[in-house]
Amino acid sequence: MNASPTSAPASPPAPAPTTSADPATWGLNHAHDPSIVRDDDGTYVMFTTDAYADGPAPAGAHMRTSTDLITWEWAGTALGEVPAPAREWSNAVGLWAPEVVRWPVGSSEQRWRMYYSASSFGSKTSAIGLATAPTAKGPWTDRGIVVRTEHETNTHNAIDAQVHWDEQGQPWFTYGSFFSGLYVLPLDRETGFTAIPGDLGTRIASRPRSVEGALEGPFLTSRPARCAGSSQNPLVLFVSFDSLINTYDVRVAHAPRPEGPYTDRDHSPMVSSTPDGASIVENPDHVGTLVLAGHQFGGQRPLIAPGHNSVFINDDGASFMVHHVRFGDQPRSHTAQIRRMFWLSSGWPVVSPQPYGGEPAAFDELGAHDVRPELEGAWDVVNFGWEPTYLAHEHLPESGAPVVPARTMHGDGTLTALGAFEGVLCQAVVPGAGEGADARTVPAFTGYARVERDGVTRTVAVFGVKHADAARDLEA
Repeated sequence: MNASPTSAPASPPAPAPTTSADPATWGLNHAHDPSIVRDDDGTYVMFTTDAYADGPAPAGAHMRTSTDLITWEWAGTALGEVPAPAREWSNAVGLWAPEVVRWPVGSSEQRWRMYYSASSFGSKTSAIGLATAPTAKGPWTDRGIVVRTEHETNTHNAIDAQVHWDEQGQPWFTYGSFFSGLYVLPLDRETGFTAIPGDLGTRIASRPRSVEGALEGPFLTSRPARCAGSSQNPLVLFVSFDSLINTYDVRVAHAPRPEGPYTDRDHSPMVSSTPDGASIVENPDHVGTLVLAGHQFGGQRPLIAPGHNSVFINDDGASFMVHHVRFGDQPRSHTAQIRRMFWLSSGWPVVSPQPYGGEPAAFDELGAHDVRPELEGAWDVVNFGWEPTYLAHEHLPESGAPVVPARTMHGDGTLTALGAFEGVLCQAVVPGAGEGADARTVPAFTGYARVERDGVTRTVAVFGVKHADAARDLEA
């Protein structure tokens, strides 16, 4: 592939916090817990939590639309309110983490299904409801509660739903946040409700109370058939660890079946606690293969707490990860980012070092010692095994937010020189240097590294972009 840098149209700058209460001015600002589908007319529709960083938000599951995955416009709320059954059960004032699926069976009037969460912070009295529509843009009709939990009765929390259809045509429903962990159960193919009435599912991931049980936002998907392990462990689970305010990050694991067992790339079990919260692993921070965390490239704003991701596959087969993120210099604000995602032959996913800016989908997969001239020269590299810098800010907890800074590394044409043992050579759009400057499409790579910390060798993500000066030299 040709990964030499080219000029690119000026891409939208990283969204700055906005104080306007008018959603029409937001773009991707204030987006939280995002997911994307492509409607039948080709429009991309993003669904997000009812959130506004500076005050109350419109209720009913926020919608935004786009024709290019870059520029997004407010499209209102799907339901206009918290549906009565969910509101009466949970006392929720808004809906969280809407999951929207194009249903392959049943009536065309219910072709699209939305699973929304209703709860309040810190409570397990929660509900996940179902709404249906003939198109992704609506009109949406509430159908009632699918799963509910009660704070004094249940050990887990019924929020953060996601649906995965397996190769046998069975829909599986994953959900959960903090407390005793994440759960999965089968759904009825026709109705979209639980296949077994009252079923709360099987626990598939958990963390001990020593780290506040901090994981949520499950997203289950299948490995491409070309990948190693696609027959033994065909399922990949994305989850978010730690605090959404400052330490959030995205990790992955795999499993042979929806009910597990799920293990990460280093064979650590994702169920790392007993149901009452006691740890069953030596270090709960060493569970889950890290694919994205807080980081900063030179000349760009520090990004903190990326998480609650979903995966979107475009019509051309290209994969994207969409997630929310905060800015280290203004952490109360949050926005959504979309990144290209690639599947390595080993069966593990990696994501672009930069948000999507219209760059080509082409990529070359490389082993540690494969030589490519594009990998020579100076690079800005983020290796998530490096010690992070902890940002301090008046709106952050005292512990601050971890940010892994990019380091300048000099490539000899191989991934090994940049710290990776496998990965892909791709392209990324980086912001222009200075106000009004055009963005640039430059060589980029993303892959995995092995690092040792606390006497333990772990596999973590590493990615980078061609250093600006080196990129100009190549262009010349």
